[in-house]
Amino acid sequence: MLRAAFWNALVLVRAPVQLGLKVVMLIHLIGALGGVVVLFTGTGLPALDSAPLIFRLLAPLYMLGVYVLASWASLRLDRAIQQGAPDKWHIFLPL
Repeated sequence: MLRAAFWNALVLVRAPVQLGLKVVMLIHLIGALGGVVVLFTGTGLPALDSAPLIFRLLAPLYMLGVYVLASWASLRLDRAIQQGAPDKWHIFLPL
């Protein structure tokens, strides 16, 4: 009974959580790609371009790390829902 209640709760919160994770993933992926482009081309602002290289390297790596972490959380949520499904249920998880 508790397992069914937990599964129902996961299914109910899945859509808003997945939407939030996808927004976070999109923002951080765009930020990481932008950071890599700025790393090679520069910004055109002397104050930013003179920053130490380690800071310019760590910013896109941090963004990429958050993207990977959000992807992993999204995958784990879907796996928890699929593994907790009642026996012989084939569920389709849109979004």
